Amino acid sequence: MTNQTRAKKVLTKQVNSVGLDSRIACDYSRLVRLQSHASAVSLLPSLFGRTALSGRHQSKLRGRGLNFEELKQYQHGDDIRNLDWKVTLRTGKPYVRSYSEEKDRNVMICVDLRSSMFFSTTSVMKSVVAAEVLSLLSWRTLKQGDRVNCMLLSDDKVRYVKVARNRNALLSLLKIVSQESQNLMQLGSHSSDKKTLADAMKAISRIQPRNATVVFISDWHDATEADLKQANQLQRHNDVIPIIVKDPLENEIPDAISMSSWLVGDGEHQFTLQGKGQRERVNQAFKQHQSQTNRHLGRLTNSKSLPVITLDTYGEHLNQLIQQLGGR
Repeated sequence: MTNQTRAKKVLTKQVNSVGLDSRIACDYSRLVRLQSHASAVSLLPSLFGRTALSGRHQSKLRGRGLNFEELKQYQHGDDIRNLDWKVTLRTGKPYVRSYSEEKDRNVMICVDLRSSMFFSTTSVMKSVVAAEVLSLLSWRTLKQGDRVNCMLLSDDKVRYVKVARNRNALLSLLKIVSQESQNLMQLGSHSSDKKTLADAMKAISRIQPRNATVVFISDWHDATEADLKQANQLQRHNDVIPIIVKDPLENEIPDAISMSSWLVGDGEHQFTLQGKGQRERVNQAFKQHQSQTNRHLGRLTNSKSLPVITLDTYGEHLNQLIQQLGGR
């Protein structure tokens, strides 16, 4: 059994704290324990695996100095210090070793922990999926020696947390994330100043990241065309990777719902969902919105051959992340 297979089996276990169901709200101790499985996933390109990041250009990824690229015949202007004397003597022609330099890599992770993410019809809340993915990617980034900073989007604020390469700072971040997740269990009054995905986009733009990997973890339910244009602006100088957290009910409302009456609300408005015709109209609206969002996100990432990662709420989200990004 490989290390990656063992990690996958461990990652599927939900560890509960006393009085806290980790399917509903984040357990801080579990977020910390995910560091032992950080090697199962990587935001770096895999040179040999068939993963979503295979073949990514390394100039924007932090490394450990110079990577050997190829042997090539000497041409005027090449650095003679890179002459490979063994090959030169064997062939009778001067050959130089070509190297590529890996740059310092920053990772910015934006996680959506608003009330809209406190939803699931299967095993795990979308907010828990987002928080655990944030934790796993953050631990992996620190393990690689790279810098990681986070933008936390909640109902009432957008919070920027600097972590860099500081383990204690990451632990403090995970405490904040677990608390924000648990706060979602408490029903609060509706705020007229509720934050949107656009607020998070603007906050990241103000920081003006350059040559960074920017990861957005959200259900993208309120993404507007203006938001996606803002993401395109970020893509010009960074690698933007969207992660979509979806519940099966958001793909299609089951037939059983048409046989009964359902009261649906968002904290401000509500309506009764009943009958096959109404169910079909809602399904059509869901699919139209998802198709439009996926199309825009696809255009966002295609220019740099980056993935659009989709995770569900069945409880296998970390395994899905490993499979789509590839393990190390």
